This record gives sequence, C-alpha cells and structure tokens, in this order.
Amino acid sequence: ELANEIVGAEAASILLLDPATNELYFDVAIGEKGDEIKEVRLKPGEGIAGWVALEKKPLIVNNVKNDPRWTSKIDQQADFSTNSILAAPLLFKGRLLGVIEVINKSDQSDFSNDDLQILQAFSTQAAISVETAQLFSKLKSEKEKFELIFTQMTDAAIFIDQNANIVFSNNSFKKIIPSASGPIFSAFSDFNSKPPLEEALAGNGRITGIELSHKQNQIFLSGWLSKISAE
Repeated sequence: ELANEIVGAEAASILLLDPATNELYFDVAIGEKGDEIKEVRLKPGEGIAGWVALEKKPLIVNNVKNDPRWTSKIDQQADFSTNSILAAPLLFKGRLLGVIEVINKSDQSDFSNDDLQILQAFSTQAAISVETAQLFSKLKSEKEKFELIFTQMTDAAIFIDQNANIVFSNNSFKKIIPSASGPIFSAFSDFNSKPPLEEALAGNGRITGIELSHKQNQIFLSGWLSKISAE
C-alpha cells in the first residue's frame, strides 16, 4: 500500500514463487480488481512479472501493448486495462521469492527511474519480510519465532507489553541502549520524543512514526511504533 501510494500508481501486487509448481501466484493484489487476478498464475518468463522473475532484474514498461513480453490474460481475467508496469524481483540472498509490481500511474504519466529506485528499495525490505514470514509459519514455538525475526533484522527493535514494559529487544537495539529493560519510558529517559511516548502509546493509530533525540549526545533515532493484537 505504501509503495503504491508513494509511486502514485493505480494498483500494486506481490507475486510469490510457488516452489512446488515453479509458478508465480498473486499473494497480494491492491486495486479495484485485486480479487479477480488472484486466480491467475504465471510461469517464469511469462508476462512482465514472469520476465522479471526469470531475469531477476527490475523493469519499466510504459507501453505494455508494444512490449512482446506482456501478456493480456491478467487484464482479461480482471476486466482491467494495463498501460504501464513497474516491477522488481524479490530476492533474498540471491534467491528469487517473487515479484513486486505497480501498475498505471494515477496521473497517466510514465514511470521514471526515480520510481524504479523507490520500488527497488521496497523490494529489498519486502523480500526480507516474505522470507521471515515464510520461515515464521514453519516454526512451532513462540521463542523460536521471536529469535528468528530478531536474527533477520538489522534495524533495532523492541517488543513491549500492554503495560509498556520491554519484553524483548534485539541485538541491534542493545547496541544503542545496552541496559534497556523495564518500562519503555525508563529506557528512553535520556531522549526527547516527538510525539511524546505516552501520546504515541495511547493513540488509536496502529502505526505511529516516532523521532527520538538524546538530550546530551548527538544521537538521533527515527522509527515506528506498531500495535499488534495478541491474536
């Protein structure tokens, strides 16, 4: 959704590689016809997304009708008109997981190289998330799940409970605040927070941006507070 918004596209999707069939299937499809296309599968090399998967390279196509790699079966399935596509492979340690693509600029302009760089940045993070999620689903214990997530992450991260006490913190976070424990307010007592931590925790939004600056040292942190239900 965020990639779709920033690039300014009409639709976006993530296709994942099914290792059993070696086909791409639509795992997520955002847009007016998102549900209709989830039945479509593509072989590597078939269509724009298939070419990106096969070559493991990003691609801009601003006039699909003139590109021999394009296939119309997705448009036919969804009764949709594709004019332009921007796609990038989802690669994790060189291994193909799938393809992320955005379709049709909302203002009818062409996709640019700047748009491509934005999508490639998203594809890197998306690949890590997909790999983590796939491994996550295979693990049995909650401890193993948390350890896996933290091992994969290079960004600092902490988990807090409903009383704002720190439950877990990863190694990247401990490098910044080695002795972080107890209430989150104590861990960040030497930082100014914008918005204040109390306000961010009490807010109704599921994701809140937070900026932290140390009161004495030149340390600046920028991140997100994400609320996750127990379910």
